[in-house]
Amino acid sequence: LIPIGILIRLWPSFKLGFNLHRAIQTLGFLLGIAGIVCGFIAGGGWSSKYAVHRDIGMTTIVLCFLQVSALVWRPKLEAKARRPWAFGHRWLGRSVAVLAISNIYYGMIHVAVLGTWAWATYTAILGAILMVAVGKMSITCGRGKEIQSLSEKEESLESYSTSSKKTVHEV
Repeated sequence: LIPIGILIRLWPSFKLGFNLHRAIQTLGFLLGIAGIVCGFIAGGGWSSKYAVHRDIGMTTIVLCFLQVSALVWRPKLEAKARRPWAFGHRWLGRSVAVLAISNIYYGMIHVAVLGTWAWATYTAILGAILMVAVGKMSITCGRGKEIQSLSEKEESLESYSTSSKKTVHEV
């Protein structure tokens, strides 16, 4: 769910995108907590033989909690702190996603020993999500350059028209 929530957020013009992103990420967070609770019940608490899987999961949930609580501390759009906050929010979210994905693979391979079909299916689904994300980001980057070059042209035309108006008024 977490990669899908990240993918949805790539469409900022999508009106429901932000709320859908929050809902999917919250559901992923709650399912992660449920997974840890199930792991503690099945594994007998802290003294589990799957310490690596448990520790990565706990780290992921703690960082996830920090990520979710960052919404409470989100500065307004006009605030100077908004840009660093957005940078941190994005990269913390990406880090949490990488940790979660790696822990899922670790669990499939070392804990549950599900076999090839499980990680192949998960890899195919994750690969499809990543391909859509890379495609969207490459389209967005291309448009960003076009928009930037158009705004630079508009600014230069505006400054030219302003300077020509001054010379007309001065004459």
